[in-house]
Amino acid sequence: MYNDFFGFRESPFTIAPDPRYLYLSERHKEALAHLLYGVSGQGGFVVLTGEVGTGKTTLCRRFLEEIPENVDIALVFNPKVSARELLATIGRELGLPEVSRHSTMEMINQLNDYLLKAHAEGRHTLVVIDEAQNLSADVLEQVRLLTNLETSEKKLVQIALLGQPELATLLDSPRLRQLSQRITARYHLDQLSRRETFNYIAYRLSVAGQKGTIFSRRALAAVYRRSHGIPRLINLICDRSLLGAYTRDSLTVNAATVRRAAREVRGDERAGRPSLNWLRRSAAQLRLGLGVFVLTVAAGVVTLMLSEGVTESPPAVASSAGGWVPSLALTVEEDAAAEGRVERDAGPGAGSGAPLSLGSLSPEASRTQAYEALFSAWGHDYRAGEHGQACDWAQTRGLGCLHRQGNWTRLRTLDRPAVLELINRKGDVISAALLAMEKDRARLAVGGEARWVSRDTVESVWFGDYSLLWRLPPWQSRLIEPGTTRDRGLWLHQALSQAEEVLSLEVGASGDETEPRIKAFQRREGLRSDGVVGPLTLIRLNHYMGRSVPTLSSASSDPLSG
Repeated sequence: MYNDFFGFRESPFTIAPDPRYLYLSERHKEALAHLLYGVSGQGGFVVLTGEVGTGKTTLCRRFLEEIPENVDIALVFNPKVSARELLATIGRELGLPEVSRHSTMEMINQLNDYLLKAHAEGRHTLVVIDEAQNLSADVLEQVRLLTNLETSEKKLVQIALLGQPELATLLDSPRLRQLSQRITARYHLDQLSRRETFNYIAYRLSVAGQKGTIFSRRALAAVYRRSHGIPRLINLICDRSLLGAYTRDSLTVNAATVRRAAREVRGDERAGRPSLNWLRRSAAQLRLGLGVFVLTVAAGVVTLMLSEGVTESPPAVASSAGGWVPSLALTVEEDAAAEGRVERDAGPGAGSGAPLSLGSLSPEASRTQAYEALFSAWGHDYRAGEHGQACDWAQTRGLGCLHRQGNWTRLRTLDRPAVLELINRKGDVISAALLAMEKDRARLAVGGEARWVSRDTVESVWFGDYSLLWRLPPWQSRLIEPGTTRDRGLWLHQALSQAEEVLSLEVGASGDETEPRIKAFQRREGLRSDGVVGPLTLIRLNHYMGRSVPTLSSASSDPLSG
């Protein structure tokens, strides 16, 4: 509908899993590498999990494009079947004769004969099961039995399971422990970061044939905020936003259009009218605008009276994705409205104290001051001019830096002071130290001053990027504390024992096995239960070891509270 208007060869934001439109963020590159590594092995399982709409199916299609020609592939897209039906589906995908009247064992024997013949011809077989979280435990056990088909050298079949996070939980169940032990590679695909979202949009526009500026910087930020970096939601919101701009006869998309589009995508009747009403209203406003346009040209003033106010026309800059991302340019009305929202959110009526002012700060100075406040929370006097890079100096104190994307709940779970990246109305990244948290407010140090602000105020200018300090485990730390073992296994055993005692976790018969204990601890702490001892798991273990660390829930976290 709008392709010719914007100069697209095709729709840039279709939700069809077209590999040409796959933007390879760092997360997607890592996921693809894990899949390819797993397939290059000697058989077993490869597992890729991710939330709905994060791009698993599209990534799978790209993955299939890179598989060598000597690999035969069986794709299963409807796994809500019995074990026998699944075997029949795999057989059909591999071109085997129909054996619907045969028993399950006869079907397995037929598949085994095929795999042995393929192996003798130098061919490999890969079974890809999408939406694998819908498989029952019985069917998964049958899938595991397929990997028993082997020669003395290798497994005859490789199996890739793609699914939502529930798949990881299912695979962690005791009943499927044998299958879990055969997983050679696994990866969880997270949402895109704010910067990746911007580049993702620019990349898709470029593939569709448009290299100019369409989305304003603030519109891009609005897309990220309302999509949470989930590619499918990004596509839906951007598609509806382009339609909205088209109905206004505008070649640019601004934040107000994105907000309206996001409400319609969500079906939020309270916040916005249905799509048909919006189109009718926009068309009427367009007719009114054209009438006013004719009248005002005679006076030498061109005023387009559309619902969005002054039309944005920002310059474009090249993005790292090879496409074009519009640089920041706000309308007067939109800028003032955004500032007014922050002032109202931060006002006393919201229980937030003084307004949060970010306009007068420079990104560099705010970052330095934020890290000074962060180190002060840990009891260290950090001075950038003397100590150099913050994260390098942190290691000399036995601390590590963790840079992640998250939300309010994640910050509360980690319970550590952090540096948040806030976006001011100019589009600059302003750093603030998060020193304390309560239910609906937080204490931020911005520009060397600390104040309480409401949660709504923080979330209106924060898009999820944060950095925090955490105490490194002994085997990674440059500091050797008296009485602390540097043996990784022994330290983990001691840490888990303390945590289990505090939390009253049931260790059970596997008390001497580290991985099941780690998974149980991760589930209790709201972390991904993968048995991998990463920074998030170590941070939560430190919490139960009686070590002196600052926390957001403690008043001692705030060095500027007075």
